[in-house]
Amino acid sequence: MPDKDGKRMAAQVKFSDLQLTTISGQLGLNLVSFDGEPFAAGMPASADNGDDFGEDDDLVVAKTIEPAVVREMKVVHKGRVLVAKRSDEEQEE
Repeated sequence: MPDKDGKRMAAQVKFSDLQLTTISGQLGLNLVSFDGEPFAAGMPASADNGDDFGEDDDLVVAKTIEPAVVREMKVVHKGRVLVAKRSDEEQEE
């Protein structure tokens, strides 16, 4: 992609993100991402690749595909994430 098109696209994404934040805030909605957080049962998100791991694996959210939508501390829409095994270095911290 040419540099000019890349800058234009980045500006459009930034504007769209600002619009989404503004409109969702006006509606009392919060969009919650989970990147880097430990994945656990009860999290308001489902793991699209959860079947790739065992029940006892220590998992962390590698990427939020869809954020959870929350209003007044209630989940309106569950998020979708991709998970990965927590690296040994992270477990030692």
